[in-house]
Amino acid sequence: MRDNECGPAAMSELDEPLSDLLAQVKKEPISTELQELAARLDAALLTARVTRSAAENEPQRDIS
Repeated sequence: MRDNECGPAAMSELDEPLSDLLAQVKKEPISTELQELAARLDAALLTARVTRSAAENEPQRDIS
């Protein structure tokens, strides 16, 4: 993945590894701060998925 790539393909590529990491965090004894950070990451991923899904389902407008 290129450094500047942040489109739907990049998000799809990151979804599974990040989900796996978050699942592991829930199983491991970690600090409260790290648990809060993981929860924020989980919420951000959900928001990104919802936003991406809405954008993909939105009809394209002619802006010319």
